[in-house]
Amino acid sequence: MGMYDSIFIDYPLPIENYIPKEYKNSIYYAIAADGFQTKDLDCALNSYYVSNDGKLFLDIFDFSSAKMLERKPVYFHGHININTVVYLDDSNLEEWHRNTGAYPS
Repeated sequence: MGMYDSIFIDYPLPIENYIPKEYKNSIYYAIAADGFQTKDLDCALNSYYVSNDGKLFLDIFDFSSAKMLERKPVYFHGHININTVVYLDDSNLEEWHRNTGAYPS
């Protein structure tokens, strides 16, 4: 199964035209709020950031103090596949809460 890297993004993502307009805001919100995961980089539980001008950075953290120490530029050329969850509506959340026992606070 392996490990994922997390990516947080400020860059405006292209969303394919076949995605209905009413879903695009939900997709943008989910990615802005939660970021996403990928296996297309180091697969070392690293945290990356994509700036508004499209540059990729590796965030270096001191995990004992939970502070970011440095944001190093990463030179990457290619596609990055994302893995994330997007709730397009909340019609299935009540059943999900009932099955998992997880309720929002």
